[in-house]
Amino acid sequence: MGEIQTKYIMRKLIYLLTLVLIITSCSDDDNETPKTTYQIVNNMEADSNPAIEYLDGTLWEVTVFCLDETGDVVREDNLDPVHSGGDMSDKQDVADYITKVVVSFRFLPRESSIYDMESNNRRYTVTRYVMVEGENNMIEIDGETNIQTTLSLKSADTKLLQDAFCIEL
Repeated sequence: MGEIQTKYIMRKLIYLLTLVLIITSCSDDDNETPKTTYQIVNNMEADSNPAIEYLDGTLWEVTVFCLDETGDVVREDNLDPVHSGGDMSDKQDVADYITKVVVSFRFLPRESSIYDMESNNRRYTVTRYVMVEGENNMIEIDGETNIQTTLSLKSADTKLLQDAFCIEL
């Protein structure tokens, strides 16, 4: 009778261990919302100019200004250069409180002999890219991207109103 009880107990232990393994392998992680991230995609044409070293469409000194829902800058991400021809930056995690981003960059690196010229001033995207929660937001920079030489955190409509009526919003 001792042998039958031992087999019975062993069978129950194996059953319980299997049940515990099944329960612990089914975690709540599967139900979590995917992370919100972004990447910069440089679709500028690689049109190098032999007269100007480094001028090949690469985005240098890339800084991404992360904005909250009020439009305030709450974080700055400094990224590695993003080369032309479809190169992408590494994925950057986006915190829950970040709703939009503005991308800035230069066309030439510090190593360039004409780095300090006005034509190499920092550029900023006019568009404030909305972060879609739970997705990898691809921000494309190309020859059609509207850029400016100042960081404007107010919407274009607000800026037009301010200019037209000389008011501070």
